[in-house]
Amino acid sequence: MIKVGHQPGKGLSFRRRLRDNLARYVVSTSGLLIVIAVVGIVVVLLKESLPLFQRGVIALRPGNAQLNIETDSVLAGFISEYGDFWCGFIEIGEVNCRSLGAEALPGLYSVNILEDNAPGSNSDLKSQQSTGRIVTESTDNTVNLLADGFKSEERVRIVAVYYESGRYWVIDSEGSLRFGSIAVEYNRTAISRRIPQLTFNEEVIVPHVFSDLKNETNSPVLEQVLLESTRGVAFRGFDVWTQGNRQSLALLTQQGSVVWLRLTAKKNMLGKVKVTSQASVIPAELFPEKMLLVAGGDTLIVSGARRTLKAYTFVAGREAELKQSVYLVSNSEGGLVALVPLIGRRSFVTLDERGALANWSYRERAGDVQLDQIAEYSSILAQPEALVASPRGRSAFVISAKGAVEEFNTTTGQLAGRFLPQGPTINYKVRFAGINSKANTIVVLGDYAEIPGKLDVFDVKSPHPEGNLAALFSRLWYEGYDRPEFVWQSSGGTDQFESKFSIVPLIFGTLKGTVFALLFAVPLSLAAALYTSQFMSLSLRMYVKPVVELMAAVPSVVVGFIAGLWLAPRMESCLTVIFVSFFVVPLTVVLAGRFAFTRKIICHAKSHLALMSLALLMGLAFYLSYLIGIQLEWILPGHNAVNFIREEFGVNFDQRNSLVVGVAMGFAVIPVIFTIAEDCISSVPGRLSAASLAMGATRWQTAWKVILPAALPGVFSAVMIGFGRAIGETMIVLMATGNTPLMSMSPFDGFRTMSANIAVELPEAPVGGSLYRVIFVVALLLFIMSFVVNTVSEIVRLRLQKRLEGM
Repeated sequence: MIKVGHQPGKGLSFRRRLRDNLARYVVSTSGLLIVIAVVGIVVVLLKESLPLFQRGVIALRPGNAQLNIETDSVLAGFISEYGDFWCGFIEIGEVNCRSLGAEALPGLYSVNILEDNAPGSNSDLKSQQSTGRIVTESTDNTVNLLADGFKSEERVRIVAVYYESGRYWVIDSEGSLRFGSIAVEYNRTAISRRIPQLTFNEEVIVPHVFSDLKNETNSPVLEQVLLESTRGVAFRGFDVWTQGNRQSLALLTQQGSVVWLRLTAKKNMLGKVKVTSQASVIPAELFPEKMLLVAGGDTLIVSGARRTLKAYTFVAGREAELKQSVYLVSNSEGGLVALVPLIGRRSFVTLDERGALANWSYRERAGDVQLDQIAEYSSILAQPEALVASPRGRSAFVISAKGAVEEFNTTTGQLAGRFLPQGPTINYKVRFAGINSKANTIVVLGDYAEIPGKLDVFDVKSPHPEGNLAALFSRLWYEGYDRPEFVWQSSGGTDQFESKFSIVPLIFGTLKGTVFALLFAVPLSLAAALYTSQFMSLSLRMYVKPVVELMAAVPSVVVGFIAGLWLAPRMESCLTVIFVSFFVVPLTVVLAGRFAFTRKIICHAKSHLALMSLALLMGLAFYLSYLIGIQLEWILPGHNAVNFIREEFGVNFDQRNSLVVGVAMGFAVIPVIFTIAEDCISSVPGRLSAASLAMGATRWQTAWKVILPAALPGVFSAVMIGFGRAIGETMIVLMATGNTPLMSMSPFDGFRTMSANIAVELPEAPVGGSLYRVIFVVALLLFIMSFVVNTVSEIVRLRLQKRLEGM
């Protein structure tokens, strides 16, 4: 009996609605969190990647110093590591230091480093051990380089100075060469600021370096140099290359001739230092204008008349030997403004009066010198006055007469930063331009029309000058290479290494590894799925399908370990057998299947018997391939397939190559494709197969012509999911290949994928550096590739499904 007003199931309906609403909110919230997580990943990748493509900032530091000396007497200079002071070498023998900040630095002391150093014979190097004595603070912040007995401006002057990385070389008007080091120490006890202290340590004196060489070479050029130096005439250029106990010095005279000196110091068993001196000359008739010593100091690059660059090699006792002569930038006609070496001195940059820049690379080929113009680009600045190269990278800074500065990446030619002065501009004559060792401070000494001897200081903040699309995706001509190439090489053995961040080899390696894996996995997994679904008995399918799915549980690191250490050596030793099996096994299976269908053996056989017969047939086919391969290898020259490939075809062979990765990564992809494809094929309505069989079609015709087309959307999704699985694979590729970023279609070469590159490079990448940013760009591209592949596969699946709905 039902009571009046009672509603059956009211409490149950309430609980059901509560569960339904709770489930709906949980599912909606989870989906929203997944979307937020994906968007968050994209935001993080973009946040770390975009700074790579931002231009550097070059700003004029306020409160610049003004010198009280004639800028014509400044022969060279250097900037402190922190950019807080600048020191210039003055021809009267002083080092004049000026603070570059708003406040004066009281810590710049003066010390006489040449006291009691009398000239000796040229046959010995006189080693001077400096005490590093710091005397009273100088009121004008100067250090005198000349001894007390040589301070007369009428007799002794500095005629040439070269400074690099804390070392200086000085030639005075007596013809003596002095070189040593300059140490800058900061008082760390100071709380408010760093207080610098300079210590000059003179190491070696070579007295009258030209006079003895004059008699050795009988060259009028050396007589001219000696005459000019005694008159206090400064050289137009001075360049030094030092390595171990050998030094090469090149001096460009006012008349245009070049004197090339080579000094070699040797210490005997008694501790006495012996120096051997050699000289070579380039006459003024060859019109040298600017010069530069390149790698090893054995080659001298000289800019001459008619816009040419000439490479000379050292010939002791006579004129240097001309090895190569090339033309400068072709699209400009202005004179040469600067010839500046890049870090390592195997590349250099030229700048002419029209603002045209060219990056040149020096190579040695079969004993000859090869100069290659690897990049050419132009500045928009009018009246370029100076060119400065970064001591830490591949950046070059162009300074114009209007006070503007531009930064270029010399490899790509892309603009990395720019400073344009505001307000009215006046012509500016640059006397000195330099950059500190941290490459964040540029000092320009020059004369304005109204303000002579003015120091302009530019603060540079350019953490990623090589960060541009050209460096990542273009074919570039790198230092020491024969032609432009796609290269990934993030680090080297020295600080002079040129980083190469081309992502193209990584993309190529990712696609190559994926293709080889799918070539191995797709035929096997789809054939297995079709056979399991349509031909195998239900009782046997219950065992086979879980076993194949269990393959996905094997860790990829284990698969990579086995592939790299066990599979790769065996594939190398059985290379001939593997290639023979590519033809013998399919041919054997096709012929056996044709015979079985003709005799109607499969139609009457049980599925497990057919499977056992197939396995036995495959074993016999592989054994036949082994016998044929062994006999074929004995026919080859050298009885080794690997050596035959290398010698006859000139093809490189790596033990851990694409074939090994294809097998190993295909093993990891097969369970994914098999499971999804088998489920889709099994889900095809039974009425389709029943109708096909009723029309007289065989089970194979039904499976191939009816079932597989109906399941095509799901099969395509399975293949695309396997494609995405292969793209993101890391450990197998990392352990089963040589991890070499090559762009080769050969299956015998290795490669590097994007995911493996992230795993390899990230632990070595300094946080915030260029490599760090590039790795995030690679991760972003990998994410985009996976997203595009999944999106396209879903779109294609939906269209195929819509097209096949009427079946």
